[in-house]
Amino acid sequence: MSIVHESWSNDVVKIFAFSCKVAEIKGHVIVIGWDVSDAACEMAKFELGWETREVNFEVTIDIEHKDSLHPDLV
Repeated sequence: MSIVHESWSNDVVKIFAFSCKVAEIKGHVIVIGWDVSDAACEMAKFELGWETREVNFEVTIDIEHKDSLHPDLV
């Protein structure tokens, strides 16, 4: 399962974590995201790490600081 998201709000992180727990996912989940704010990226990494600390599957978190509207990415 892969989750790609460009703007991380606390609600998105909590819904993701809750959905994974309810779905009883087995295997490996890769979370890929980005934001233009360093603070938002760090907060998303922290929240995802905290919310997924007790799940029964492997989680890889890859949140980067970048602008999805930058000409090199469009």
